Amino acid sequence: MRREFESGKESVIWVASDQRWPLKMQLSPDKKRMAILLSGTSSDILLTPVSDEEAEPVLLKDADSGSAMLWMDGGSSFVYQPRRDPRLTQELHYIRLGKNSLPAKVIKRWEYHQDLTVTVAAQREAKGVLTWVETDAEGRLVNIQSANAATFEKNAPVWNKQKTVAGKMKRLLADQSTFLVLENGQRQIWELSGPPRKIWQDDQGKSSLICAVGGKSIWVNGQNGDLIRINSEGKQMQRVTLPESYKADVILPVQDRIAVFMRTSKGGEGWAILQDGRQPEWLQLPSVSDLPFVGEWRGRQVWPKHKTAGLRIVTVAGQELDGKQPVLLTTQLVADAEMPLAWRGWLKRGGVIAQLDIRKVSSGAVVSVIDEAVNWLVREGLGTSGVAFYAVSDQKQVMEYLLRAPEKISAAFVSGLPDLQLAGDTRPKVDRGAESANGDLYSLLRRDKAYPGLWLNSSGADDAAEHLKLIGAMQLLTRGVRPQFRTQGVMKDPSSEEAQAKILAFLLWQTGGLNLKSVPPAGK
Repeated sequence: MRREFESGKESVIWVASDQRWPLKMQLSPDKKRMAILLSGTSSDILLTPVSDEEAEPVLLKDADSGSAMLWMDGGSSFVYQPRRDPRLTQELHYIRLGKNSLPAKVIKRWEYHQDLTVTVAAQREAKGVLTWVETDAEGRLVNIQSANAATFEKNAPVWNKQKTVAGKMKRLLADQSTFLVLENGQRQIWELSGPPRKIWQDDQGKSSLICAVGGKSIWVNGQNGDLIRINSEGKQMQRVTLPESYKADVILPVQDRIAVFMRTSKGGEGWAILQDGRQPEWLQLPSVSDLPFVGEWRGRQVWPKHKTAGLRIVTVAGQELDGKQPVLLTTQLVADAEMPLAWRGWLKRGGVIAQLDIRKVSSGAVVSVIDEAVNWLVREGLGTSGVAFYAVSDQKQVMEYLLRAPEKISAAFVSGLPDLQLAGDTRPKVDRGAESANGDLYSLLRRDKAYPGLWLNSSGADDAAEHLKLIGAMQLLTRGVRPQFRTQGVMKDPSSEEAQAKILAFLLWQTGGLNLKSVPPAGK
């Protein structure tokens, strides 16, 4: 899906025709095409149009899943490495795109060696430079070659062997200029648009160098934790001092800006958005360590049918519950100290968590209890901006509720779904009635329903084909606009920080809670 930030308009740019899923995606500099590396025994690359309605998709067969995917000439050409038997000569391929895209052509060949690693970087501007670097098993530079994209249209591209500099390569980065980051007892940066030129170094050899490229400049973390912008000539163009006790943790290029994620030793977090020659924008997140939670049990005596069930409402201490906060509903009961990162992020964004205790509820009554809990939240004035489900337990009951009462839930993350049989329904099929004659989740699907946003994450033991069919049926039948999708493999550890951040982003997106506020961090 392509989503426009300002208008919220969404459009489909690619639909899977088989069971393969994207491993990597990279947008072209002109934002007209997306390169998608597809999983499978042959990891094909699909160059699919995003905003150019006249462009045709191009499929590059049998790509190397570990190779670079490089846009050049502003997005009008593409470089990649096809998959080859290690015993054969390795190749780089180049394709020129347009109304009549030409077949890919070979622009470089080399002999494979098990102790050597090849890294390639491409300048994104028109007729930029492609740099090819070989390193040994310990990361030391062995070979540097470069070629101008203008020569790729010729029958024999011209590759220039460059002087090899001493040191271990850490990063090879390119935008409008190409930078080589080395470790050689010192932290060094070399510019490689022509013969290698050392443009920066310091004596902080034991400190990791955090850097990102934007245009013809590179941002690095210098001494005292300051961030420095250095141009391709080695001139320091800008210095940004982070707030007291903050240190840069990650630097990422975001369009024409650089996004810096900062931390403190006490758990403080924040972002600095940097742009050439401008004052930084500060986005601060509350510190996890300074965030006390308040939990209160409610509802044990207000549900007439199931008095054994309970609902624990968790919020940030001192937060006023005015009904505007989205609610994260879950049947998973954990102590506050063990709270998943996605839950902490939900609370930090001003949301409410409702932990539903169904340990003493029979499996056949769980769906009814979930419905009573949702209705009770609405009566109490909670969740008017949305109720989202986080389900890593009782998954079948949650899915059944989503399909029976889709209008009451905004979105759900469901991880692991062993089968699609209705939970707790042990009656013979003939006694179940027309609604659930088949005894599975498919029988609950209806054409006139607007289904909630759904992220279904399949585990290794799940039936992936059945999950795909269920998601496809929901997408086909829904009257609503919320997305339903499935993942497998890309979420190797759903409890990891990266995975939890993705889960949180999805649920916040579906409940309208992604409006960050620009707030200067303390001391700034």
